[in-house]
Amino acid sequence: MQSGEPLDPLANEFPAVTSQPKIERPRLSIAHLLLWMAGTAVALTYFRQFFWNGDSGDAARNQLQLAQRVFACLQAPFYGAAISSVPLAVWQWCRGNRSFPTQPGHWLLLLQGVSIVAGILAILIIVNPTELITSSYEEAVRHVSQREFWCLLPTLTGVVLALRQCSEKRWRVMFWLMLMGYASAILFFGAAGELFKAAEREGGIACYNIATSLLWFFQTLATFVLVFCVLADRAERLPRDFLHTTGVVVRFALVFCGWGGPLIFHFFARL
Repeated sequence: MQSGEPLDPLANEFPAVTSQPKIERPRLSIAHLLLWMAGTAVALTYFRQFFWNGDSGDAARNQLQLAQRVFACLQAPFYGAAISSVPLAVWQWCRGNRSFPTQPGHWLLLLQGVSIVAGILAILIIVNPTELITSSYEEAVRHVSQREFWCLLPTLTGVVLALRQCSEKRWRVMFWLMLMGYASAILFFGAAGELFKAAEREGGIACYNIATSLLWFFQTLATFVLVFCVLADRAERLPRDFLHTTGVVVRFALVFCGWGGPLIFHFFARL
């Protein structure tokens, strides 16, 4: 020992910690691809209940149904990726692996998956899909209000969990906007359902329109913040795994489908 060097009698018994344990990042595997294929199959089965109803005898209606089927097939891989995130999260939790969800894109992917799975279960429990298609506008609005109410409740819970876990400020802004959109939509969708039960159809439709407008407004703001978050992450070269990227891509794809779907259907209806 050199003179002047501080004497530490506990140095040998308690060595200094030089590195913190790292969370294992998920890597793309065949299991992920198989899970994605299974989720896509579930999405296609769900879409089939709505858009594969046979030949109606009306050329214009058949052309519109064809556009809906093509659009559904294009959406199915993104729906499948979102749906597969739900069993993936459950599996990781059962294994005690905390690598998913940890990044903001993980939560985006899982939130979309929870919303889709809850929506499928809600619509199958509340009303038969075929009956929903053939019902009147007021009945369809009532059923959709009930579906969206039960669909958004677990999604809202997921956003709260994402806010508790996420510490990055810009991503928290996006999650707060999503929270406000879901919370306000749940409030008005619930009010619409109660008004329909009380035979106040005009009030029910008004609440439904307010709910969809608020949801669209806040989700649009959240999407613009998402663009900023992605660009800022790239500028700072933050390390992100493939599940984070998948969550961002799925989010953009489903938002585009929500914006562009009605326009595409309207275009084909006018041909």
